[in-house]
Amino acid sequence: MATVKSICWLYETIKHEETAAQFLGERGLLHSERLCPVCEEAMRLGRGGVAWYRYKRSCCREVSIRTGTWLEGINKSVTARWNRHLQQVLAEALAEAPVQLGRPSRTVKLDESLFPGANPAAHHIQRHVRAGTTVITDEWRAYPCLSREAYTHLRVNYSVNFVDGATGAHTQSVESLWAQAKQGNKRRCGTRQSALPSHLCEFTWRKGLVASDDAFDAIPADILRLHPPRSDAWPTSIPVLQRTRTVAPYTVVVASAKSTQECIVLLIP
Repeated sequence: MATVKSICWLYETIKHEETAAQFLGERGLLHSERLCPVCEEAMRLGRGGVAWYRYKRSCCREVSIRTGTWLEGINKSVTARWNRHLQQVLAEALAEAPVQLGRPSRTVKLDESLFPGANPAAHHIQRHVRAGTTVITDEWRAYPCLSREAYTHLRVNYSVNFVDGATGAHTQSVESLWAQAKQGNKRRCGTRQSALPSHLCEFTWRKGLVASDDAFDAIPADILRLHPPRSDAWPTSIPVLQRTRTVAPYTVVVASAKSTQECIVLLIP
């Protein structure tokens, strides 16, 4: 299976529907074989590799290669809708493995941001930060309750200094992470509130990739794991896949680990 090297490589390699189908088939997103639902005999690929067919006197059947796959029902001409469907996959991938940060001897830094509807709460922090962790925050009023939980809570008073002189505690690294998360919002000249969780999920997913990962190779792997091709799906009996409009868990966590330090970002509408 060829690895995506660059956008130029894509343009040179995928020149028409047949090569696009081959590209997706190599990654397991399309069926490698299909049986006719009527006669249960093997079907063949035809029409440039974009349809399965069986043309016999006793049985005549044709079906798109997208039927029964994640691609079914997606309009190829609507780019924004493609983007939303991909972000939905990323949200599902994140929900499969909720982030758990910290432990004794580890540090987690928390910071809130001015996003509409954001409301960090202690029970969400407890869900993602393990007991015994040292938690560093600013003096925002929602955070004092952390000292009553199973955390060592260090606070930084920004009206006095940006780095606590006694403990060395600061939240500059997590604020830098927020700045990265907001860059996409600036490029889009703003984001509708309803679309904000989707974009933050994409940012979270991308930050979770290790240096050796390529996003273009990683997303087909997530699609294959979450939405593998279904052999029982046929147009006459199986309706077009209905995708939920719910984008993601509304708790968005971004982790950035560095030696014994960890950063966390929460958005909880």
